[in-house]
Amino acid sequence: MKKGKLVIFVDAYPHKYVEFFNSTLPKSMIARKLKPTFGFSINQKALLFDGQYPDEFGYFNEWRLKPKCIGTSFLSPIDKLLSYFPHKIEGLFHRLYTRLVGEDYYRIPFAMKGFFLRNPTEVYNRNYPLPTELSNNKWSKFLYRDFNSPERDNLNFKKIKNHINKSKNPEELIFLCLADLDSGLHKVSGTGDSAIQLCKDYCYKISEIVNLYSSKFKDNEITVLSDHGMSTIEGNVNLDLNLNIGKTGYNSYLYFLDATMCRVWYFDENLKELINKHLLSNENVKKLSKSERIKYKCLSSDFGDDIFTLKKDNVMFAPSFYGRKSVKGMHGYIPDYKSQFGIYISNKNLNEKEINAEEVYSHLFN
Repeated sequence: MKKGKLVIFVDAYPHKYVEFFNSTLPKSMIARKLKPTFGFSINQKALLFDGQYPDEFGYFNEWRLKPKCIGTSFLSPIDKLLSYFPHKIEGLFHRLYTRLVGEDYYRIPFAMKGFFLRNPTEVYNRNYPLPTELSNNKWSKFLYRDFNSPERDNLNFKKIKNHINKSKNPEELIFLCLADLDSGLHKVSGTGDSAIQLCKDYCYKISEIVNLYSSKFKDNEITVLSDHGMSTIEGNVNLDLNLNIGKTGYNSYLYFLDATMCRVWYFDENLKELINKHLLSNENVKKLSKSERIKYKCLSSDFGDDIFTLKKDNVMFAPSFYGRKSVKGMHGYIPDYKSQFGIYISNKNLNEKEINAEEVYSHLFN
């Protein structure tokens, strides 16, 4: 008889607080450090749950450059006007644009909104465009996106608890996905009393589900994992490319400014040296080398002719295309920082003391 599985994914649970699980889970559950790859959650999840790096998956981070189009450069006067207004007024204009076009473009400048497209949804969602282990009907999926509520994770906990209580199928494959720890740690930072309390709350609720499942299906495989940790932000890095380099477009250059990386496309090669000089003059900024891009398998120029990131994990780019101000906690740095490590807790017999993100897929699905 085939054995079932329970996989619980909790976005952004830091390895720093893995000790909270020591006294709450069955003794057969062994906790390990999970080292992420480079990139934001869309790429972390593609590697964890589909074994795909950006060059294989075809996407890097949430946004990609459109093929040549009309663009929205004609809206640039709005950006200049909004720079004189408070943060909330700027946000209102962006929300109005979102309602008008039916797509949330966050705080991408109005002059640049038309140059970018949003990438496909996460690998575990039902409308994911590529076939994956989680996209077939073999898995019973409990996804936070199924609830349109600020209490979506709590509602998801209740739903899966009720499901396990009623379940009589020891061969069932169950996947639980939780997201709001990530948003909570972005607000309070990766350290401190608030972060500790948030992680403890998730630890106890996850442990309740694991213990319930284990008591019913004691021989089944159970895994609890996260995709990354969270650092604490102490300062901002303002690149101000438009002011220092000039107008963007298909005849000059384009860039996408994530919270921890800046991707640049050069359409006028004469600007390459100038842009590199400007960005690298900031002591906090480094450029990914070719060997690093090969290592993280994000070599395609579709992801940026150059990718710049940060040398430290306690600063972030602000303003960025996600907001004018910084948040208190962030991820998406070079994965060697301890703050970026996630968790991998399993009752499966594994030899490794530390799990790399690229190893997770084979452990979960083989």
